[in-house]
Amino acid sequence: MPLVRSPRTQRDPYSVAARARSVLACPAAADLRRDGLPVDLAEEVLGLDDDAGRPTLVCRADAALLTAAARREVVSLHLTGGVDAGDPARADQLHLTGRLALGAGERCGSCPEEHRVAVLEPSAVVLTVRGRATPVPVADFLSEEHVLNRGYLTRAAQHATTCHGEELRRAVSRRTGLPPARLLAASLGALTPAGVDLRWIDAEGAHSERLRFSPPAATPAELGELLRRHLDGGVC
Repeated sequence: MPLVRSPRTQRDPYSVAARARSVLACPAAADLRRDGLPVDLAEEVLGLDDDAGRPTLVCRADAALLTAAARREVVSLHLTGGVDAGDPARADQLHLTGRLALGAGERCGSCPEEHRVAVLEPSAVVLTVRGRATPVPVADFLSEEHVLNRGYLTRAAQHATTCHGEELRRAVSRRTGLPPARLLAASLGALTPAGVDLRWIDAEGAHSERLRFSPPAATPAELGELLRRHLDGGVC
């Protein structure tokens, strides 16, 4: 009799690899070391992003990390998870080791300067949950199955709330008939590939409505399109 294997659950937010990617997508703290010595991230790095499981460090022009990346130096990066971050001592911890490489330049909307990027190519990944360390296969960690992890979804909802408040108020106004002027605030709550909580506050108090996506999003591009379709075309 042939052995029947159960199919892998895709985009499982509780799988080890997805949970590890969640820490990378939404970190509360970061510690980077070269030759065992800490790097002053506040002085050298403008931002930390997740590029399909590869940490990308947007660097200042004079950052020593760029030299390290050009030399393909081995570094270690330790991240503390920012999802459900109440007690930092209980937060998920992610430790990555790998070589740096120079990435493509990036531009931000606030300045004309192109920033250079150092990319960490992971060779070893370890996730620690409540004191228990678990090695994560690098191939699983980099899998596109985990792109819509909880950390990514949390940051996406936070971004919409912080940067697109006007668009969210318009969305509430269209759905409820309330004039935007009567809305004190609007925000996004729990965001998943299958839907999002739209929340708002008016003179009568706090309200929430669950907007469901059918079919659910499978990629960040699909998620963005669904958010614009259900909320407002200005949401990115």
